[in-house]
Amino acid sequence: MKRPTKYSPQVICVAVQLFCQLRSGQGQSTLTLPMPVRRVYGNPQVRQQARKVALQRGPLVYCLEEADNGANLHNLSLPQDSAFRVFEGKGIFAHKMLIQAEEIGCQAKDTDALWQYDHSPVERQPRTLTFIPWFSWANRGEGEMRIWMDEGII
Repeated sequence: MKRPTKYSPQVICVAVQLFCQLRSGQGQSTLTLPMPVRRVYGNPQVRQQARKVALQRGPLVYCLEEADNGANLHNLSLPQDSAFRVFEGKGIFAHKMLIQAEEIGCQAKDTDALWQYDHSPVERQPRTLTFIPWFSWANRGEGEMRIWMDEGII
């Protein structure tokens, strides 16, 4: 038999007051829940998700879109210690929360050469990534979209 949950008198009093206000139509209440940005890791048994990370805030999954982050999204890497900044979007993202994070990306030095024998073919440059809610992508023209990205160490 499950034991009943015990609530403090203060919690019961607030709940009764809230119920009475809402029932009488006198009040309006806003429920605010903490929604930190979480890293979600891919299953290592799925080759395409091994060592990959995605971002989630509350019930929403976020993605990278070419319109914000440029082409070649597969070259981006999110550091393990990257801090996240949540902010409200503008324009078509009005009333939607977006996420920004610092990352280290690879930029090709020479786009003509397929193989580089005597020097590294890429430069690593820090930059800011913008993540949008997954349900909002594909509203700004054609371009790449990516949910899963590499997680790296700076």
